[in-house]
Amino acid sequence: MAPATPRESGPASLNDLTSQALHLLTTFSTALSPMSTTTSSASLPADPPNPLHVLRDSAKLLKAQTTKLSLLILNKPFTPSAIEKVLREVTGMCIPAMMSAVEITEMQAERWGRVMVGEVRARVRCVVTEIRVMVEEVGTVARADAQNKRAKVDGDVNVNGKKGSGTGASRDSLASTGVVWQTCDALIELEALGIAGVVVQKAEQYRETLRDAIEELKEWAEEGEGESEDEFAESDEGSADGNGVEEFFDTAKKLPKDRKDLRMLLDKALDKLKKISVLYQALIKRRLKTFAAGGESVMDTRNLDDLMDILKALPEIVDELANAFYELDEPDARDLLSKCCKSSKQAAELVRLSWDEREDEFTPWSKRFQPYRHNADESSSLKKSIADETDSRHQDGARYNAITAITPTAANPMLSSFSTPPLDAVAVRVAMLDALLAPLLVVVAVIDAFAALDAVVA
Repeated sequence: MAPATPRESGPASLNDLTSQALHLLTTFSTALSPMSTTTSSASLPADPPNPLHVLRDSAKLLKAQTTKLSLLILNKPFTPSAIEKVLREVTGMCIPAMMSAVEITEMQAERWGRVMVGEVRARVRCVVTEIRVMVEEVGTVARADAQNKRAKVDGDVNVNGKKGSGTGASRDSLASTGVVWQTCDALIELEALGIAGVVVQKAEQYRETLRDAIEELKEWAEEGEGESEDEFAESDEGSADGNGVEEFFDTAKKLPKDRKDLRMLLDKALDKLKKISVLYQALIKRRLKTFAAGGESVMDTRNLDDLMDILKALPEIVDELANAFYELDEPDARDLLSKCCKSSKQAAELVRLSWDEREDEFTPWSKRFQPYRHNADESSSLKKSIADETDSRHQDGARYNAITAITPTAANPMLSSFSTPPLDAVAVRVAMLDALLAPLLVVVAVIDAFAALDAVVA
């Protein structure tokens, strides 16, 4: 609600108006803060206007009013009545229209999504903050002008040592006007960007943050190996001067050369993080930029919000992963790497199909993107190799049993067609054959034991 119009225009009424305007702007700024939980009980009209159009029009009007206000502050003579008129337009029309647009987006959150609602709140809050700074400067100039007029009546110089308004206030007014214009341009941009443009900007910011974390971790890996942990402890005990402290911090930044397991995990993590960075690029191109083509349904907006939550959380997880490596904490690093892989897989599966529920170029690519799929592949390959080895052992056992079946014994009918050699010669041959078959029988027993173990495991 706009401040009440005073009966007379002058320095005193302008001071009252600026005080009321500052109180109103402070209330708006508090309501727009991220920690605010204020909810509106008002209901939307039957056909509410497009909030982005409201923001665009009110931002353009605000730019014109702030330009006019800046000129009134710079030009002489200082005219409180003209400034009051502009302030009423700003606090009674422009800012309330922006607040109404914020309320519309919040009440239509299922249509606009959490990302757009948050972006509208943040950008309108920037406008309100900068307008509040400009109104404070108007109050400062008004008070300085009143003091100058009193000093002129008394025959003294003004508060700045010269007649008219102060040059310092003029410079502040010009700077504030430029900042207000920037914040208004950001609001006007929302109408051109739409939901797709905003989420693309956010995703690119998240991707840059992710790439910075990956590059930092890569540089740490390429710094070279430091001393082993035992060698570092011995060198630390033996150094008590300033150089020892510097060596402590230099060595703490390096990977100990005896941590081969951590080195392997680090190489594995860098490879997976590169794939995740590629996933960001693919999602931006194939899903975020094409969001408007899907009709922006409620379900699409929800999926988009969930996707953006994952893309926002991944750089934070990667930062924690990098810290775990810096602390040489392998279990924590392994858990965080698994968390990164699972989150990236969820992001790919969430939008596997296009916004119109069709397969496209991204669909088969997302199937191949399995950050931790290799674990299942390795398990399947291991099971297959065990099964093949088991079958081979069973076949070898059958062959060995066939060999033992032709051992010369009295019960073997295959020996009936042969002439019977002398008894001593037979005994010698049987002894030699038993000696040859003994190792084979041991092998057969071992193979049977392995086969039984494989059957238990299976």
